[in-house]
Amino acid sequence: MNEVDVVSRPILFSAPMVQALLEGRKTQTRRVLKQEPEQCGLPIGTMCIEGEANNKVTVGNVITNQRCPYGKVGDLLWVRENFAFNKEFDKYKPREVDDDESVKYMADGEWIHRSDYYVINLGKTRPNIFMPKWASRITLEITNIRVERLQDVSESDANAEGVFTPEIAYAQNGVRAGALNYGALWEEINGEGSWDKNPWVWVLEFEVYKCNFQELL
Repeated sequence: MNEVDVVSRPILFSAPMVQALLEGRKTQTRRVLKQEPEQCGLPIGTMCIEGEANNKVTVGNVITNQRCPYGKVGDLLWVRENFAFNKEFDKYKPREVDDDESVKYMADGEWIHRSDYYVINLGKTRPNIFMPKWASRITLEITNIRVERLQDVSESDANAEGVFTPEIAYAQNGVRAGALNYGALWEEINGEGSWDKNPWVWVLEFEVYKCNFQELL
């Protein structure tokens, strides 16, 4: 990849979703649109055509009136997750810690040591939103972007979201058991009633790299 051509942006994930990324079970994520999409005014099923320069995404006869905030196909997303430094850095803000210090990742307990000398003395847990760019250990390369209603998630896409649905769930809940399982996860993350609202969502498909984005440039 050419560093000049590639754009990188942060993206937040919870501990269970970080585990799914690391295990290769998660290759999609859904994020709510800030604004409702506009209608093209064309017959249903007609694909709206917009220049790639506008970063507009189409689905059926619907087109968004906004650029995808996560970028475009080929861009990189660096994952922010809950983390900790050595205790000696508890008095510092994460952005004040040098990029050669040790980092512990709370999702699976892994330590990454960036120098020959280190002391493991676990400090306080830091929320994912404060993770500095240099500390990220997972990078996602966007391979596809589309827009759809949340409840339109297919069974294969529910699986690509990192949700495991046992066979007994299909016996009990039918062919949409995976989607319902994903709906339960969505509510756990976004709050009670958020699935029933059925918002428009960005669907990001990606390839997962277990490394800092700088290693891909």
